[in-house]
Amino acid sequence: MKPEKEQLKDAVTAGHSSGHWMEKWAALTPWLVICYFGVQLCVRLVIASPLEVDDAEMVGQIDWALGYPNSHPPLYHWLVRLCYDLFHSWPAATAFPKYALLAVAYLLVYHAARRASGSVITGAVAVAFFFFIPVVCWKTQTKLTHSILGFTATAALLHAVVCVLLRPGWKAFVWLGIAATIGLLAKYNFLVVLLSGVIAALVVGDADPAAPYLDSRTSTTDNRKSVSPAGRGRSAWVASQGRFDLGRADQLVRGDGHLGGADVSCLSRRGLHFSWRASGSRNR
Repeated sequence: MKPEKEQLKDAVTAGHSSGHWMEKWAALTPWLVICYFGVQLCVRLVIASPLEVDDAEMVGQIDWALGYPNSHPPLYHWLVRLCYDLFHSWPAATAFPKYALLAVAYLLVYHAARRASGSVITGAVAVAFFFFIPVVCWKTQTKLTHSILGFTATAALLHAVVCVLLRPGWKAFVWLGIAATIGLLAKYNFLVVLLSGVIAALVVGDADPAAPYLDSRTSTTDNRKSVSPAGRGRSAWVASQGRFDLGRADQLVRGDGHLGGADVSCLSRRGLHFSWRASGSRNR
C-alpha cells in the first residue's frame, strides 16, 4: 500500500499525462476538419447526382451582376461563377464553394475558441459541438447556399471580434470590417448579426475587454465586479437555463417523462456545455 502522498503524486502525474494526450489530439482538429470536408467533396463529385433545389437555383444565375431574381446578395453567385469557370462542371461548381466555406467556418471557430481560452482543447470542443446541430452538420451538406456563406461570415465575425479584444490593432479592425462586408454580401439579414454584436458590446462595454469574458480562469468574483447590470442579468439567465437543462437531462436519464423535440437542445448543445463546465469545475 503506497503512502497517501505518493498516491496523490501518481494521480497528479496521471492527470497531466491525460491532459497532454488530449491536447495532442485536439491540436490535430484543423487537419481533421480539412480531411473531413475533403472526403465529403470527393464523395459528392464521384456520385455526381443531379443538383439539389438550392444548387440548381444557381444555373443561369452566375452572370456578373449586382442582383439576381432570388432576392439574395450576389457574393455566393460570384463564387459559383469562379468555380464554374475553373471546373466547367455544375456539380463541382456548386459543391466546391459549399464545402470550402464550411471548412473555413469550422477552422475560424476553432481558432477563435483556441485564442480566447488559450487551449486547443476548447477549440476542438467548439468544433465538436457543431455535430450536435443538424442544420449545420447535415442540412448544409445537402441543401442551402447563401446561408452557408452567411454562416461562414458569422464565424469570421466572431473570430474578428476575438482578435479585436485580444490584440486591438489595425489588422484586427480591418479583418472585422472584411467579415462584416462578406456577411452583408451573403445575406441581407446578416444585419441582425451585426446589430446583435453592437448590443452585446454595449451591454458589456464597461468590462475588461479580455480577461472576464475570454479567460475561463478568471474568478467569478472578478466577473461580478466588472460586468454591467445588464450583463449580470444575462449571466443569471444563463445559470438558470443551465440548471433547467441539467435537471431535465437528469429526469430523462431516470426515465421520468418522454423525450420530446424540445429536449434535443438540452441534451446536445446547452446540456453538454453545462455538463462539461460542471465536470471542469469538479476537476479543479
